[in-house]
Amino acid sequence: MVQSVAPKTVRALAEQGVDLANADLWLRDQELLHALRDAKADRGAALPEAVWRDLPRYLAKATPYLDTQDQALVYAFDLPEGTGKVLVRVNYTEKMRDGDQRIKVTANFIRTAGIVDPMNIAGDSRYQELK
Repeated sequence: MVQSVAPKTVRALAEQGVDLANADLWLRDQELLHALRDAKADRGAALPEAVWRDLPRYLAKATPYLDTQDQALVYAFDLPEGTGKVLVRVNYTEKMRDGDQRIKVTANFIRTAGIVDPMNIAGDSRYQELK
């Protein structure tokens, strides 16, 4: 778990009809590797390593949006290279290991992240800012 969704964001999501099962925000190795893949880095769309190392701080100061098409939580923040974007799949049930047992966890998982043009979010009506 890397962060908790802020209480005001939880309330704003609920006002939009998205009730979170919990506020936990998870990042697994496989999604981190996906976000750092060479193809993304080659086109300049990978978040800098410094952002990943300090992700909780970036998420805490980010502007949250609801992706109305995919019912996902999107965090956007300014970077020198463009807009950092972190996409979170909410209320996702995933099988995980707890010691020797496999358990099901319903949480909010970071699915991908990268650098996008600012108009990717501001200019797209599918993203609704959560206030």
